[in-house]
Amino acid sequence: MAQAPVLARNDSNTLPYVGGFVCALITLLIVANAVLGNSAAEADVVGGLTLSAGDCADAVVSSDDTQAYRVTDCAEPHDIQVTGQVEHPDAGKGFPGERVMAVWFDTECDETNAGFLGSDVLDTTLTGDFMVPTEEEWEAGNYSASCFVTTSSAEVELEQSVEAAWQDFAREEEVVISRLKDGDCFVGDIPNALDLRSNDVVQLVDCSDSFNGVFFGRGRLPFPAGASIPAEEELTNASTSACAAEFEGHFGEVATGFSYRFWRPSDAAWDRGDRQVLCAVLDDDLIDGPYVPTDYPSFFSLDPRECFNLTPELTAEDLSLDGRVRPVDCTEPHVGQKIDIGTLLGGQAFPGETEVKRLAQEPCEDFFTDFIGIPPQESEYKSFPVWFPNALSWEAGDRRYGCAILGDDVLTSSLEGVRR
Repeated sequence: MAQAPVLARNDSNTLPYVGGFVCALITLLIVANAVLGNSAAEADVVGGLTLSAGDCADAVVSSDDTQAYRVTDCAEPHDIQVTGQVEHPDAGKGFPGERVMAVWFDTECDETNAGFLGSDVLDTTLTGDFMVPTEEEWEAGNYSASCFVTTSSAEVELEQSVEAAWQDFAREEEVVISRLKDGDCFVGDIPNALDLRSNDVVQLVDCSDSFNGVFFGRGRLPFPAGASIPAEEELTNASTSACAAEFEGHFGEVATGFSYRFWRPSDAAWDRGDRQVLCAVLDDDLIDGPYVPTDYPSFFSLDPRECFNLTPELTAEDLSLDGRVRPVDCTEPHVGQKIDIGTLLGGQAFPGETEVKRLAQEPCEDFFTDFIGIPPQESEYKSFPVWFPNALSWEAGDRRYGCAILGDDVLTSSLEGVRR
């Protein structure tokens, strides 16, 4: 049986312009709340790039139908507050293009906004965004973007300065998936957690309790900002690899054998230069917290006769030699019991699937007979999988085999000597 790959989710229905492994700049790029008013006097409005750190402003439409801003008192209702300006590293060179600028300014403005607020924007109900120079402004020598924060709702305005005031806007227990932070544990509000999309709202819970998912990172896909969206398989593989790196960075454990989900940018977000992907361990069933990957060794590393449960989202059909399982005492509820493992002997050339299968089945069936008391052909145990290398694994030097008994129902004791 070929080893199962890491399971991943390719969900292109993310919410454009919302935030993190996450959406149309999976890092919250939300257009400022535009209060359109042609009655504004021309002298009262300025271009967004001329605003300074700390300025509070309303968005207006100037006489030439372009968006501009009117500076206001921060104690009065307003649309945005500027947190600072960031200069692009290509200053003095040719115009890099709006997508390339957006990707770079996105990261830099995240840091600028966090410094101004006193904490990550994702710790609040606010949204971070930025204004970049046009090609004409760039050619005229303007190489900086204006970073700013606004509310997450077009119906709500700011009514105070946000400088060092992030706690006044602290997020609540209900959070959109695209705004989750590393380490957030959550439960879903829809029947099937595996159907959650990045714009769905989830409930934050204590990670020592039970939950449907734990968010562990925002990866970046290795494709240039101006590149067309790749084929589905290439995009899925890249997203899986990006999340694998985030998994290892967050949990300190190699992701091989674990199952996790990801949300990659929508097609529209991709066209805007979004290359982030959101990563989470997720399951329809509640996961008992805390989730500690080091508690899940590979199936192959278990001792014969050891009982086990599966990692979140993994099913018995997906189990492989490298699949992660949770060893438990056989008196506790469990899904399976390991029977045997070993390494096949043989020459360099792959002898064929039929022969390799026979070489693996014989020792497994002998162990089964000694362990249960009757041969597997006479037993009523329906699930007795035997894993063995395929041609690719064999050529790579992997000659491992293994077998287990998986219960049709939850098991509550060792199967040793239980003849049926």
